[in-house]
Amino acid sequence: MSPFVIRPRFWLVLFDRLQMPSIKLQDSITTDVVDQLEVKSVFFEQFLIQNSRTGTDLGDALGGRECCEAFLRQLTLHGRTFLQLQITADSEKDIAPRVDESRLFPGQSPLQTLLLTSTSIEALSPEDRNTLADTDVLLITIATQSHSADTAAIADHGLALIQKLASHLFHDGEDPTLLVTALRGTPCPAPPSLEFGIDEGLVRVPAWYRNPKTGAGRVQTICGSYDLLPSILGWIKTVSSDSAAASALSAEQSSDVCFQGTLPLFTDLPGAEDSERMLRLQGDGWTALRTQQYLLVTHDNSGHDAYAPEDPLRQLYLKPDDYWNVNDVIVSYGEIASLMLQAEAESFPL
Repeated sequence: MSPFVIRPRFWLVLFDRLQMPSIKLQDSITTDVVDQLEVKSVFFEQFLIQNSRTGTDLGDALGGRECCEAFLRQLTLHGRTFLQLQITADSEKDIAPRVDESRLFPGQSPLQTLLLTSTSIEALSPEDRNTLADTDVLLITIATQSHSADTAAIADHGLALIQKLASHLFHDGEDPTLLVTALRGTPCPAPPSLEFGIDEGLVRVPAWYRNPKTGAGRVQTICGSYDLLPSILGWIKTVSSDSAAASALSAEQSSDVCFQGTLPLFTDLPGAEDSERMLRLQGDGWTALRTQQYLLVTHDNSGHDAYAPEDPLRQLYLKPDDYWNVNDVIVSYGEIASLMLQAEAESFPL
């Protein structure tokens, strides 16, 4: 790669688990890396994981294997390179890190996935340094070792490693565009009286987008994990100077059914919100419809006693205020629930 040409880079950082941060004032003192990211980024307050079932892999969270394969085809069409990097904790018992198969991007093999530990980032080999520096789109997955782990500390440490890695690879002013999010949020078990309520902590997760050309702020736009790959493609098209490749990319994307209904997250930020958008979510034993104002949850017939007399398997919650799904308002807002189900039948045909 010529040292005189700066090619824009995009780094997507996916933690296993993160908790929603508290709102920070932009003039407040920032003492850790997460705070620094917060005050320099656009933060999506209503980012949702659209497939949070137990046992789902990375491809499921990003829209499915077909969507991921289409993403790789379009990167190739556009002349861009892709690499997955897994960062694991140092282990005294097992010096050689292991590939987490469930966190492999579809189409990638363990041999095509770079593994680093906290220590190896400090001493990158020339080969690894060149590979990472020449990669246009880098997917970085960072494992959380325990469900009870301090996710705030893990996030801070992980982002510090990312900063250090970027400093090893790029000069000042060449930092990649950065999107940081997770495959789930922190859990918050529902009380026994609300056993039908879903745990939105496993669905709604932090999402930060940092780009030197985009101001910091918080947006309420409804967006989901299925939006990530199409948005990266849209970003590449925007920064590309190759009009022929950009046109080919646009034509390929518009014809691919995998990407229909997604939202280009990074255009006109923090611009107008698409309040009419509805996402379909899926978890263990339930499906849900989510708009900016409502969350409609439908449970399978699991044999539990009825919670809501009118419809024990369906609840409606007002968003974003009812964060943990405490107040079921389906009795008062039954018409809204009916309209959402009608829209689901039209937008998500079986």
